[in-house]
Parts: sequence; structure tokens; C-alpha cells
Amino acid sequence: MRLRRRLLSLLREEGFAAHAAVGEALDEFLAIVADENADATIEDDGEEEDGEDEDSEEDDAEGTDGEGDKADTDTDAVAKGDDAYAAGVRHIPCPHCGERIGLAIDLSGEGQDAIQDCEVCCSPIRVVYTVDAGKLASFLTEPA
Repeated sequence: MRLRRRLLSLLREEGFAAHAAVGEALDEFLAIVADENADATIEDDGEEEDGEDEDSEEDDAEGTDGEGDKADTDTDAVAKGDDAYAAGVRHIPCPHCGERIGLAIDLSGEGQDAIQDCEVCCSPIRVVYTVDAGKLASFLTEPA
């Protein structure tokens, strides 16, 4: 995405190293921005940024973020009709223990209201989300 590359470039210009954790946090930030601004579109110019992992396209095709975990939801791929990308992971802090965990989401359906257990403390978390035209319309987590 053009915006992602511009933000990474700005961080580098300011002397920040763009480690994998920075990229993951940036992806989450952009997902939140996209969720909050459903009418706006984040452009994808189809070019890969210099300095990104050469494996990133392969990782995206496999649905991973290069570290073996499922990547955050790729709403652009869903919009293109690629069912392989219709599911992803939304990373949140557990409302019980505060540890960062990944929750599976499926954008191919209507949404979900379900209970998932924290993979760290095993406490139940209520996960509620809605999907509109293959994009995440709302997302809520709370202690169950």
C-alpha cells in the first residue's frame, strides 16, 4: 500500500528502524484507520517497497506475515474475490491478562458473535464483528 510505504519511509527518515514489530503495528494501525473510515480507500499501487522482505509477496499468498503467523486481514484481496484471503487474524490485548493475542476473523460471511479463549490465560473473550461487502464493518471484544 502506498500509505504504508510512505509511513515506513517517514519513520526511516526520522531514524527509526523498521523491524517486523513496527510493520505489524503499522498494519494494525492502517486496519483501524480503514475500519474507522469505511468510505475512504487506501490505495495499493502494486509496487513493493525497497527494503521490504523479498518473501513478502509469497508470505501474503500463503496468508502469513513472514513469521509463521496468519497475517492481519487483507481486505483488498477479499474485495478482489480471493477466498483464500477471506479469513485473517485481528491482534488485540486480552481483556483479562493484557497479553497480545490473535483472534481469527472470517470476512467471507456475515459476521460473528462468539466466545474465544485467550491463548495465554485461557479466559473467555466475547468477539463480535460484522462484515459488509467483504470488509470488516465493526469489531468488538470484551470479557465473557
